Amino acid sequence: MIFTHGLITQSFPQLSDKQSKQKKSEEKETQSFRPPSCLLLPEEPKRGGDKPKLSKKTNIHVLVEFGLQLLCLCLKRGRLVATEENHCKLVDPFITILVDSLHSKHIRINTLSLRCLCWLLKFKLPSVDDNIRKLANGMFVILKNYASAGASKGENLELISMAFKAVTVLVRDVKIYKLNQTQLQVLLTFCEEDLYDYNRQSTAFSLLKAILSRKLNVPEVLELIKKVEGMSITADSPHVRRECRQIALQYILEYPLGKLLDKHLEFYVTQLSYEMEMGRESALEMLATIFSSFPQNILNDHAGMFFIPMSAALLNDESTKCRKLTALAIKSLLQKIDHNSRKELFNITQRWFTDDKKNHQILAAQLTGLFIEVESTKFSHQLSVILPLIQRQIDPGRYEENPLSSDGETEKDRLLFNCLNTLLKLLRECDIIRDVKWTEEMNIIWEYVVSHLEYEHMWVRLASCQLIGLLFAAWTPEEILQPSSSAQGDFIKSDSIKKLDIPATVTVSDRGISQSNHQKHGVYYQVFHEDLFGQVAEEKEVAGVTSKLFDARFIKSYDSYKILAQVISKESLMAFITPLKVLDTTHSHTIARKVQEVLKKVVTGLLDNPGLDTESLMIFTHGLITQSFPQLSDKQSKRKKTEEKETQSFRPPSCLLLPEEPKRGEDKPKLSKKTNNHVLVEFGLQLLCLCLKRGRLVATEENHYAMCWLLKFKLPSVDDNIRKLANGMFVILKNYDLAGASKGENLELISMAFKYWLEIEDYKLNQTQLQVLLTFCEEDLYDYNRQSTAFSLLKTRKQRGYITQSVGEGMSITADSPHVRRECRQIALQYILEYPLGKLLDKHLEFYVTQLSYEMEMGRESALEMLATIFSSFPQNILNDHAGMFFIPMSAALVNDESTKCRKLTALAIKSLLQKIDHNSRKELFNINQRWFTDDKINHRILAAQLTGLFIEVESTKFSHHLSVILPLIQQQIDPGRYEENPLSSDGETEKDRLLFNCLNTLLKLLRECDIIRDVKWTEEMNIIWEYVVSHLGYEHMWVRLASCQLIGQLFAAWTPEEILQPSSSAQCDFIKMDSIKKLESLALDLISQLQSQFLTEELANQIIKNMVFIAKVAKLLSDRESSSDSGGKENGGTKDKKCLSLQWLIKKMIREANHEAVNQPKTTIKVDIYVSFELFMCLIVMCLSVCLSGLTFVSMDLGPQLLPTVVPVMMPALQRETNENNPNTDLSLKRLAQEVLDILKKILGVETYTQLFAKTHKEQFDRKETRKRKDAVEAVSNPQYAAKKKMKKNLAKREAKKRKIEEYRVSKKIKKRKIKDFAITS
Repeated sequence: MIFTHGLITQSFPQLSDKQSKQKKSEEKETQSFRPPSCLLLPEEPKRGGDKPKLSKKTNIHVLVEFGLQLLCLCLKRGRLVATEENHCKLVDPFITILVDSLHSKHIRINTLSLRCLCWLLKFKLPSVDDNIRKLANGMFVILKNYASAGASKGENLELISMAFKAVTVLVRDVKIYKLNQTQLQVLLTFCEEDLYDYNRQSTAFSLLKAILSRKLNVPEVLELIKKVEGMSITADSPHVRRECRQIALQYILEYPLGKLLDKHLEFYVTQLSYEMEMGRESALEMLATIFSSFPQNILNDHAGMFFIPMSAALLNDESTKCRKLTALAIKSLLQKIDHNSRKELFNITQRWFTDDKKNHQILAAQLTGLFIEVESTKFSHQLSVILPLIQRQIDPGRYEENPLSSDGETEKDRLLFNCLNTLLKLLRECDIIRDVKWTEEMNIIWEYVVSHLEYEHMWVRLASCQLIGLLFAAWTPEEILQPSSSAQGDFIKSDSIKKLDIPATVTVSDRGISQSNHQKHGVYYQVFHEDLFGQVAEEKEVAGVTSKLFDARFIKSYDSYKILAQVISKESLMAFITPLKVLDTTHSHTIARKVQEVLKKVVTGLLDNPGLDTESLMIFTHGLITQSFPQLSDKQSKRKKTEEKETQSFRPPSCLLLPEEPKRGEDKPKLSKKTNNHVLVEFGLQLLCLCLKRGRLVATEENHYAMCWLLKFKLPSVDDNIRKLANGMFVILKNYDLAGASKGENLELISMAFKYWLEIEDYKLNQTQLQVLLTFCEEDLYDYNRQSTAFSLLKTRKQRGYITQSVGEGMSITADSPHVRRECRQIALQYILEYPLGKLLDKHLEFYVTQLSYEMEMGRESALEMLATIFSSFPQNILNDHAGMFFIPMSAALVNDESTKCRKLTALAIKSLLQKIDHNSRKELFNINQRWFTDDKINHRILAAQLTGLFIEVESTKFSHHLSVILPLIQQQIDPGRYEENPLSSDGETEKDRLLFNCLNTLLKLLRECDIIRDVKWTEEMNIIWEYVVSHLGYEHMWVRLASCQLIGQLFAAWTPEEILQPSSSAQCDFIKMDSIKKLESLALDLISQLQSQFLTEELANQIIKNMVFIAKVAKLLSDRESSSDSGGKENGGTKDKKCLSLQWLIKKMIREANHEAVNQPKTTIKVDIYVSFELFMCLIVMCLSVCLSGLTFVSMDLGPQLLPTVVPVMMPALQRETNENNPNTDLSLKRLAQEVLDILKKILGVETYTQLFAKTHKEQFDRKETRKRKDAVEAVSNPQYAAKKKMKKNLAKREAKKRKIEEYRVSKKIKKRKIKDFAITS
């Protein structure tokens, strides 16, 4: 704080100018007062008059701003707290300073002062009380000067905003400050203006709230509040409407309005009919807030004024959201008013209930529901009035003739639904279902409700079902089945209950079942059994019933069984399953399916039952699977039948009795009771499977061993029964794995049978069994659904025997799916590696070699991937023996294959082979390759060049012992004399082009791997090669140019600029050092000429830039040496007419290309990535323009402040053109790059030098442009015919450009075919 105070007040001695004033006064005293000599001539008067004197305090405001910012951040970040006395003492002196700062001429100081005051006014400071008047006057002066219409822009906007915030804090928190009438009117005027300004609304709202907190009652406040109330309805923004509602509510609550209160309340009531939905929503939210905030006595007096309009809105409003808000508002009103007022409103609702108009009755039903929700159990005193009215309204006789309206429902439908909904609320709040007092009325009502279960309207049926659910929730099943003891029986115990659809209406909750006695679950069994298999189930199958009753379309007993299974005890398990023994007495497929569905639900319920332990579940499961429970067996019935037979007498039948008449047709087949027993067995197996799957049985516990996944663990019973298990599996495969039989359930059965063989490891298959399994696998390989199982089985079976390997190999090439081909390759590789094949190995390897000429690309790819896997997996000795067998076919595929992907895979496979074999085998293959290099056929030489590159990549530096052979061959093949006459082929390139490119590419790999560029041993050969490479820089084919540029880049990378300029000491000079300056100059011209190609690629542009950067470095070094040497002038005078390599010359060439590109191809761009040396950023640039500018970036960063001013005038025009905002053809990335170059120039040259050069260049361009305009104007007067022709030509060009643009966007546009001579070739 001390430091901050010193900065703001400028009280530090280091910042004051008293000492300097003392020195000046001393100097004046020492000066003599002798008059100047009359012989001296007076000074010549300067143009423009005297310059204004500069004060030392001109920029002193910067330090003041720094101090204010420091104070503001200390307050904002909590370094100063208002609750601590020490902090209050520290900040108290700042109040006077801040008050004085309000009169500063600098807007920034005013803004920061106000920001600090917003924090400091919350402190209890003595200086605030002393300076409160000055503080207020300073704020009002700022508002007067800057808050005028149209002035709140830029820095003024922030200043005004802070001024309003400070005034808000002053009015709200500083109670000692008293607003006078004039100040209040000024503030209200500003608030009124800012309410409609989006940028200043928030400050206006805060200020208005602060003014209202003072409770200043003037006419202007009332007028402003009216506008705020209007904005709370009409404003578009929800935030603005909410703020306006808060202000209006604050005014209504805190101001003594008297009779004016009714007008404000009536305003919002009348807005319930506002045309816009958002306005009605805002009015309803305001009314709900009023109901929750106002005292009860006022609401009691105005209850009718609110109730009736909101009731009308509840009925008539088209918006669902508004109706919901209206219901909530009415409910809030009813909760706040007293009992008497609520009774008066209920009497109004009661009269509407007895009205003849349907709309009034619908409204009364809705409002009655709200009264019930508010009063809850206290509503019981109104039952004598409401129950008869509801009973009358839901009478089915009133709804017999009910024609539909246009929207599918009528007023009667809405009335009936609202009445049923009101009845539902009444029964939930008031416990009258089992009340004897209302039994008679409720029985009639229940009759009506049951009849409405068949009503046409869906919502009515739903409400009826919910009411029936409440009826059954009030009774337990035991109480329902008990006989009624009273004379007046309840509806639930009468015969009318038989009419109901039990499962659709009885809602048996989870809580209710779990709390009931487990020994009495038989009641639930009877209900569910009746729903699934009894008379109710038969009625649900009738189409007429399901079409009228939507509830009859669903069966909920399945879920009920699941809930019951979750809470049942282990003692009740058998009683739970016994009702499902309906399977013994029926042979209906429908009933069997129902039982299966029930048991599926029961399985999941039993597993979620916490009361059943694993042991009980396993005992129950074992009894189900083995049918060993007495309740499920039929031994007792057999005993009864034998006893009856024993009691029968053996007396023969009477001869007087006539025999039975014979029946038509044959005897019906006898039905067995065990026909459907498989359903219970499936249930037991499902339960066991899910117990294993969900971890109820763990393999690490010995108690669970006998019940775990049987084949995954070493169990004694598995070893004892392994042969029976295997024979059973083969029987299943024999019966079900037939052609066309593996569908539906059979498919799952066969899949599980195959998975069984994946788990068995100890069982030894005999020859017959192995052949059977492999036969099934061979068939399954062609079945998409069973391929994965067959692949897994083939991988796991490792016994020696008959195996159909040709199927796996063939599918690895011919299969359509990549996954299938990969699996087949894995199986074939496993077979080749693990089986002792002997001489058969050659056949399998030859198979994949011959597939290199397969007609489909995917097959060739699979063969190459298989060969690459073989090369990486096989031992070295086998690959050495078969290297020739692999090498020659793959070499042929490398040249002849049409697929680029296959050629790449072939190169990778050959490289993998060369890496794996030993040196001798590799040498033999290289000898073959060498013979191809000397062959007369050009295709052989192309192949040899590619293979030589692979040998170089594999052997790396060890390839140097082949240099004596390879270098002469490459030198011979890249001789430019061999490519003078080169006719084009149909695809735009010839075999000679491919040969030259491959040779150059091989040479590039050789130079990268073997360090021979500066090796004296190879200087003579390399000099010849470099001459050939330079000559190929202008070759027609673009790939050859790229390879040549890359080779030149390798040459430059081997030398530094200093070494190139040093004189050579050896007799045999390197290529780059023989007349190096002229050579680099020639190379620069060749490289720049390549930028003119319309087929310039990204990679070639990058390489050209790298080479040009090196030449620029040499030119810079050369310029430094020439400027430092004494003989530089003489040498320049001797070579004045000759070209000299210099930076200025290079940059002129680059700028020339940039200007040429900007004029001829302003919109043709190609983005490239250039790595800018000495900086950590990547630049996206445009074709030649971007290439040239990126080159300028490299050069400008390396020139330095000495040489840069000489070349900047050359560079500046192009950079200014690309950064010009009015240039329509400038690419964004190019503009960004040009701006980066300008920033680098400014950093190196300094601001003053850079500004002078920039202004000078800009002026020259402007003068040139103006001269051209004047020349055109003079020409239009002196030679109007030529001017007219020129204008017509320009308009014609515009018309043609417009046509081309339309053609580009047309769907059926014609694509112009390119000529062969233009295909990737430049002349």
